[in-house]
Order: sequence, then structure tokens, then C-alpha cells
Amino acid sequence: MKKHLLVIIALVCFSFTGFSQLSIQDTSGATVPNGDTLVVNGTVGYQMSGQFFIYNSIIPISVEAICIPGNVAVSGCTYSICVGATCYKTVADNTGFTSPAFTTPSGKNTNAFFTDYNPISAGTTIIMYEIKNKTGTDSTWFYVKFIATPVGIATITDATIKVGALYPNPANSQVGFTYHSDSPAQLSIYNSLGQLVKLLPLPANKEHMDINTTDMASGIYICKVQIAGGESTFRRLVVSH
Repeated sequence: MKKHLLVIIALVCFSFTGFSQLSIQDTSGATVPNGDTLVVNGTVGYQMSGQFFIYNSIIPISVEAICIPGNVAVSGCTYSICVGATCYKTVADNTGFTSPAFTTPSGKNTNAFFTDYNPISAGTTIIMYEIKNKTGTDSTWFYVKFIATPVGIATITDATIKVGALYPNPANSQVGFTYHSDSPAQLSIYNSLGQLVKLLPLPANKEHMDINTTDMASGIYICKVQIAGGESTFRRLVVSH
């Protein structure tokens, strides 16, 4: 009883002092200041993804994610968000979206917050993302600038690979994706314990890969695509039998 009373008193004090319970962290664990703009670069025709984490400094609360497009490069592109294994509908990049309520636990939410953008033509699109509690008394927000460049220009080099979205996702027996690379690469798939379950080559002269998932247990996996000497690209895969 005393513990609960102290929590209530703390919450009341925080509400009067302007304390913010919610914040966003990047993959390095650094806090993203409210109103900050982060840049994601990519290529037309391939999904662009930002990965973040929701940090809740007090008790678990119900929140919702609000997405508001600002500058839109070209009409016809789409975007979507995912929280862990839950991915919400894809919407046009000139349309706002509010997710259903979900609970964010105390501390760092290990279910990553993904911001996905699907460009059909080159240009720059800026979308604001806000995580807000249900009462509207606390929120954290940031902007993501998606810069899509045409296929075939200098952004695609021997050390770069572009990877499309996994489909279908969740997958039952098979999942596929498109990719573009001028050099051979490899796909590594890890389970939720960080164990390598599949290692597959990605030939440079092929632009589509299908993966058999019948031998993979239901759950969440991380797909890592890497080319020698280049950066890694990550995709989240959900297998459901």
C-alpha cells in the first residue's frame, strides 16, 4: 500500500513539474530530443526503415502512435509503422495515421518501433511521429526525413545493397523479398535468442529471393543482409504456422 501511495505521489509531482515520462531512443541507446529530425536514405522501389525504441521512465501505460506527414515528395508513396511484431496498415504519405492503443512497459520497450517508407519515385518526405499517452498529458515526438534516390546512380556501389520489404510478413511456409546489389551478399537469419538459424547467399545477378520458413518455429526473427565491405541492412520477420 505504501509503495503504491509513493508511486501516486510521484506521478502527481511529475505532472506539476512538467516531467516527461516518455522518450524515444535510437539503436545506440541515445535519447532523441523532442522535435529532432533523423535522416533515412534509400533507393526508389525499396523499403526504407528507421528503427527506434520507446522509453517509459515510470509505470506501464497505454499509448498510441500518431503519424503526421509534413513535406511530401511525390504523391503515391506510402508509409507504415510497426511496434514489435504488430504492423499497422500502410497509408498514403499525404495521410495522417493514429495507431490503436498499445501498452509500453516500464523502462526500454524491447519491441522496436519501426518507421517504414515505400518510395515509388525520388524525393524527400518528412513525417512526424508522436508517442502519446491516452490522456494527452505526456508525449514524445520526432521527425524522420526519408531521402529516396533513383536506382542506378552513385548511391549503389560495390559496397551497397538495397533490400525491399519481406512479403508475406507474417509468413507461413515461404517469404520473399527483392534486392539490388552489384556484388554477392549474404542473408543471416537470427531467432529471438540471437542464434543463427539460416545463412543464405545472395547472388549479384539475381534480384529476388524466396526463403522456406516451414522449418522455422513460430516467432520473431531478425534478417541481416550484408555485402562485403558494406553496411548491414536489417528486416524483421514474423513466422506464424
